[in-house]
This record gives sequence, C-alpha cells and structure tokens, in this order.
Amino acid sequence: MLVGMGVRHHIVAELHPGGSESGLLASLRHWAARVDRYYLGRKWAKRCALSERLSGAVFLERGRKAGLPHAHIVARQPIGPHDLHFIWNAPFWFAPSPIPEMRKFFPDPVTDRGKMHITPINESEDDRRRVVSYAAKGLEGSDHAYETWCFVADLARVRPTLR
Repeated sequence: MLVGMGVRHHIVAELHPGGSESGLLASLRHWAARVDRYYLGRKWAKRCALSERLSGAVFLERGRKAGLPHAHIVARQPIGPHDLHFIWNAPFWFAPSPIPEMRKFFPDPVTDRGKMHITPINESEDDRRRVVSYAAKGLEGSDHAYETWCFVADLARVRPTLR
C-alpha cells in the first residue's frame, strides 16, 4: 500500500536521551502540521485534500544500543515543493540547525533537542519496497511496534499510552 502511495522519502526522527515515544509522536504531529502549513498555506487543514498533504506512515522503534526512541517515516511530501527544498528545510522545522548562525533563517523547531534525517528513495518500485520493509521491520517481531505504528494523517488522533 505504501509503495503504491508513491512514498519518496525515508525520514528518521529522534528526540534527546530521556525523550519518550509519546513525546516523539507529539513532536512529529506538530512537525507534520508545520510542513503542511508551509507548503500548502495557512488554511491547509480546511482547504486541502488529504492527497495534497504530507502522507505516509510512522513506525516507532527503540534502538538496541542507546535505547533512544526514534521513528522511521516513509513519506510523500505535500504537493508543490521540490524534493531538495523539502530535504534541506524540513529537518530544521523538527530540530534546530547544528549551525547556530543558520537558526535565524528557520522558524522555531518543534523540539529543542533532537535529530531528523531525510533520505530520498529512488524511483523504482523495488527501492520503495526495500525502504518500506526496512522502516516497518519491527512489525514482524513486536506487538508494541504493531500497536504503535500509524499513518501521518492519523498523528493528530493518536493519543498513545506508551512505555
């Protein structure tokens, strides 16, 4: 389903050590709204169809070594922006730029400490399938992963009680 949706980016987002999964989901909810507002305009929630907005799926994971909660997101950016503009700017709407002098060029991020990496997915169906399989890898072996994944459009409705 996600491959057919035309996902174009693999996004990894994490909070600082000590951050919670529910905090990560809340930050992603605010980030997704910020992305849609920037690219679709101030009234995006009322006037834009779901097919025009940021779309995809969010898969939560806890790292084995550091234990940091992070999310793998496979997404298609909103209608309109060039891929490079999205890749270069969207991470700094989630967390601040590592270069302090650059921070004044971006709006305040949704979290003070965190990281986001966006990698484009190649156009072929095989590449999309491979990246989606990697992002959703936890679904096969973890009830927790199965219970906590969601679509980007459903982030506003997710109110999980997570560990």
